[in-house]
Amino acid sequence: MHKPIISIIIPCYNQAHFLAECVESVMSQDYADWELIIVNDGSTDNTLKLALEFAKKDKRINVIDKENGGLSSARNAGIKQIKGNYIHFLDSDDFVLDGFYSSMFKAFSLSPDATVLVCGYRYYDPNRGYFQIVEGQEKEYTIDDFITGNIAPPAAFCVRSEIMRVIGTFDEKLKSAEDWDFWLRVLKANGKIKGIENSQVAYRYSKDSMSRNAFRMYDALKTVAQRAIKKDDRILKEFAQNRDYDFDSKPIIKNALLQCLGVSLMQGEVKESSDLFRKEVEQYSFTFQAQNFAIMCSYLSFRYWYSNTDLKRVFKEIYPFFNAFFESNSITGLSKKVILSEIFKRHQKQYNVQRFGVFGRILNQFL
Repeated sequence: MHKPIISIIIPCYNQAHFLAECVESVMSQDYADWELIIVNDGSTDNTLKLALEFAKKDKRINVIDKENGGLSSARNAGIKQIKGNYIHFLDSDDFVLDGFYSSMFKAFSLSPDATVLVCGYRYYDPNRGYFQIVEGQEKEYTIDDFITGNIAPPAAFCVRSEIMRVIGTFDEKLKSAEDWDFWLRVLKANGKIKGIENSQVAYRYSKDSMSRNAFRMYDALKTVAQRAIKKDDRILKEFAQNRDYDFDSKPIIKNALLQCLGVSLMQGEVKESSDLFRKEVEQYSFTFQAQNFAIMCSYLSFRYWYSNTDLKRVFKEIYPFFNAFFESNSITGLSKKVILSEIFKRHQKQYNVQRFGVFGRILNQFL
């Protein structure tokens, strides 16, 4: 039986409406030496039916049907079945651009010491196409680059499968940030993560973040941030990189808190957000500057909501939730007005341009 070079794992839970575009982006690649494992993670839509139809069309496609266990569980089920020397974790709502796998294979050939390659990526929205490009960087990443946070979505990474004999697979206890945790283990096991310049994967931007569980996301991010600076006992061999680091995790946790609160507040969870904020400020003795709060407007919440309809929703529906939050949580030395200005400044400038045209651009120079 032919052994494929690249194993692609697509976990899917109730995203059949995206799955076809994802799978077809793989099938249309000029590089053909791959296997594709679609993991149906207990979906209640027609994910399984669609996956099986693709498997009938192409013998390189296999399907795993399992009970719902979460993203890490689905990826790990796929990992157990792989035959390739390299693995690509492709989420079902994302897709790859032409030439992605040939570029990755060529890059691995030119960098035989690389454990992981990571490229740039493009934000995608069906109404706007590719609206934001994050360029890849040709460099070797260190633990310092990852200790403060992840650098790209899973689809931007390809990994040599042999590293998992040492570091294990995805942590199924984590409900978020499991990929960040995985790459940290790669680096602590003396793996090399190298960047390449091309941006050949599409990260689908979810305009409506109402389905995100911000509090669960924060718990996971905090767990990984605390682990990042410690020796990881899950790594099966001793490595110089796997040690305790003299690094303060508090700023990372503070950023994670504010970013996740940006999501919970846009969902209208003012009281729950206030309770968490007060608890964490007391526990970690956080102090703040106004610009710290700008991270509440991130890609996880409403950073790219710039259409006329979006802006109306931001200022009419979302802004009042943030206003109420800062009414009940005064920040020492900072005014509510200044903090809100930091959070909504991108949208205020866009609103000025849409409303006043060239005069709006002039006005923004003074903001």
